[in-house]
Amino acid sequence: MKTSPLNGRALVHPFKTALAALIAALACEALELDQSLWAVISAIIVMQADLGGSVHAGWVRLLGTLVGAIAGVLMGLVVPDPTAAMVVAVFVTMSVCAIISGLNEALRLAGITAAIVLMLGEPGQSVVETGAIRFLETALGIAVALAVSLFVLPFRAATGLGRGLAEALSACADLYRALIQAEFDDRDTSKDIVEARARLRALQDANKTLIRSGFKEPRSKKRVEFLRGIFRLEQRLEEHLMAMEHAVESP
Repeated sequence: MKTSPLNGRALVHPFKTALAALIAALACEALELDQSLWAVISAIIVMQADLGGSVHAGWVRLLGTLVGAIAGVLMGLVVPDPTAAMVVAVFVTMSVCAIISGLNEALRLAGITAAIVLMLGEPGQSVVETGAIRFLETALGIAVALAVSLFVLPFRAATGLGRGLAEALSACADLYRALIQAEFDDRDTSKDIVEARARLRALQDANKTLIRSGFKEPRSKKRVEFLRGIFRLEQRLEEHLMAMEHAVESP
């Protein structure tokens, strides 16, 4: 069975993620930031298999951190009790993110950041300083992840999509061949049919993800728009093959 176009890069993604985490930790050490953990976590979360995915993850994390840090600082200044301030800040940030459609994905990150700002500050450090430092550490991790994604063995979703569409067409051909052999050659190709169908569906799911990521990549929109048209044609082809399979299986 042929593999998904993403599987060939199975070791590249872990390597780039580890590299981004290392650079983030070293950068925090050079800047004398005490809590390098948050930069490292951000680098790991933001580093995706393709550039578009990294850009999207970075934007979501940056927004969530910004909203959470601001809410945490404001509640810390207004509410004297840290625990009460944390509860209010988490409620406010998650409510804001739930109401504003563009912030939906940042909902949990905003709540986590607000809690961190209010509960994990350094002794003698004001809530304003804690919020600013947490945001800086997070932004640093995001910047490192995006830089590694862009300059170290870069992989664009649009490129992967082209390969994925070719793989999907090959899976369609395999499924068609197995169906024809089952109908006209009176051969038991049930195993081949199941494998080809499963491979096709896995590739279609992967390609759908690559389309979403591709639209977030710089200078890739036109190419992804064209490839999305091919993807839709393949979806219709898959529907015809499923109907053909049903006809073959019918007595």
